[in-house]
Amino acid sequence: MLATRAVPRPAPQVAPAQAAPVSAPPATSVPTRTEPEAAAPAPASVRGHAILTSEQWAALATALRISPRELQIVHGVFDDLKEAAIADNLGISAHTVHTHLERLYRKLSVCGRCPLVVRIFQEHLALSTRQSGRAES
Repeated sequence: MLATRAVPRPAPQVAPAQAAPVSAPPATSVPTRTEPEAAAPAPASVRGHAILTSEQWAALATALRISPRELQIVHGVFDDLKEAAIADNLGISAHTVHTHLERLYRKLSVCGRCPLVVRIFQEHLALSTRQSGRAES
């Protein structure tokens, strides 16, 4: 068998690239993407549970058969507090807060914090609808 030897090929001749003409940016430029600004923290007086009045919370507690302590736990959930922070605010142990949450979940037939918040709002809307129906009569 004959041995073949690879012969190097010369590099192809490429025409030098011509510089593209520089054009001015379009008259209506698209804003460039910037880093999101850090949101200012909400004042300490504004809490998640402040979206409802104390009368509305009392009506919800009555309708859902929630004890005053359970309502305080729900306030902590609405304020997006961890169990330890809720415990510190109420002067109880985190384990007790956990127990209250589990009982609330069972009582309201929900499986976590988000469904708990949804259930509270569902009941609030139902109460509001019933009250507005009475006001029209």
